[in-house]
Amino acid sequence: MADAIIVTGNQTGGEANPDDIKKVKENTTLPVLIGSGIADRNMREYFSLADGFIVGSYFKKDGLAKNNIEKHRVERLSATYQSLKQSNGLK
Repeated sequence: MADAIIVTGNQTGGEANPDDIKKVKENTTLPVLIGSGIADRNMREYFSLADGFIVGSYFKKDGLAKNNIEKHRVERLSATYQSLKQSNGLK
């Protein structure tokens, strides 16, 4: 009765293994979300692998979950995501 499958890294903010994401995608019809480790520096690598992303600690100062959100981090990742969507013909 799941609505999606979330693939994460080994820790909060840790990157998910691309091979794990590919294996999950090959074996389910459910949407696959990446649940950790997404940042502006690696969004291009992960963009085509998943159906969506859960982002938390990247938005925080120094990438630490306990810190406050930094607006420039949100804007930077949003801009990267929007650029990738546009270049891939997505709305």
